[in-house]
Amino acid sequence: MKQFITLLLCAYSLSVSADTIRGVVFNGTSRKASAGDEVILKRIGNGMEDAGKTKTNLKGGFSFTVADGQQQRPFVVWVKHQEITYSQMVIAGKRPAEVQVFACRTRDGTPNIVRGGPAQN
Repeated sequence: MKQFITLLLCAYSLSVSADTIRGVVFNGTSRKASAGDEVILKRIGNGMEDAGKTKTNLKGGFSFTVADGQQQRPFVVWVKHQEITYSQMVIAGKRPAEVQVFACRTRDGTPNIVRGGPAQN
């Protein structure tokens, strides 16, 4: 009976296979992880459709689980930081996405991206 349950659990885990899309968001202005940014996963097909939403953690990290049959399809990660959207193409199970964002100031309602200079002590 114990062997049967073990075999059943193994078969179930193989049938519900999934992969993960991981990434990190780095603020190029402050040279630190970007925590709390909205991250949207878009599936590419006939147009783009939402496949998930999350926020970056304290280390700028995020992850999405991709269902079986979707692993080799391309996705786009959209990161919204200070009302500016940055994008990165990804494939589940491949290397983590690295998205660089920058601080943004507005002048008369027009965004102005502030790029970082040399590191200061």
